[in-house]
Amino acid sequence: MSSCVQLIQKLANWRQKNLILGLQSLSQYVETQVHEWEDEKAHSLSNLHQSLQGAFLQQLTPVIGGSHRWLSYRRSEITVAELTSQIEAVLLHNGVNNKQGIAELCQKAGHYFSRIEVEMRFRFRRLTHISALFFTVMLVVVFQLDAIEIIEKGMNLTAPQQQVLSQAIQETCSIASSEDQQLLCLANALMQSNMISFTVLPDGIEYYVPISHGQLDVFTLISRLFGLLCSVVLISLGSPFWFERLKSIFVLKEGLKIK
Repeated sequence: MSSCVQLIQKLANWRQKNLILGLQSLSQYVETQVHEWEDEKAHSLSNLHQSLQGAFLQQLTPVIGGSHRWLSYRRSEITVAELTSQIEAVLLHNGVNNKQGIAELCQKAGHYFSRIEVEMRFRFRRLTHISALFFTVMLVVVFQLDAIEIIEKGMNLTAPQQQVLSQAIQETCSIASSEDQQLLCLANALMQSNMISFTVLPDGIEYYVPISHGQLDVFTLISRLFGLLCSVVLISLGSPFWFERLKSIFVLKEGLKIK
């Protein structure tokens, strides 16, 4: 799940596009502030925000592949010092010589960009969560992962199955160095204990059309859809969350056995 989201982020240049939105807002803010000065040259400036935006984007190192339509940038971050130096250079180049005003404006721009960063961070997080939920829904529907059914199977595990699951989590998964490795480890442990089966439509398409006495079993269908919805919510929490929860459960079980 994490790999799919990260792949989409990289292919779509989410981080760069997110930063560019912030830089566009900053360039318009600087232009507005400059036009408020009591300076005839400043009032005669036009399209200053475009000049600023171009200078900002050059700091991100543009990369052109094939055509301008695929314009992207190597960097996805920019420092306040880089921004203020570009603001000062562009203003001086456009004939604004009020050095004290430029210094004050650069300070204001730094604070303004800090606020923008917070807003853009929340925006990026929302995009990430939405895409993660989308892929989670696909995973749950295709593999028919019913949280209620999985919990029932977990409650009825035999001693050998519990031993396999416990050993995998405590030994194998403990050395996993990344989220993806932890997720694969947990999935392998759950499959070995026969709690889940990663097969496309393991229960067949009939799983979504339960028939009882020749009619659609609405209660069973609602129960399964509710279980799938719970799976979407629980899986979207991420593998590190469940890895830590499972470790805590097995540590508690071992502690109770000793007592």
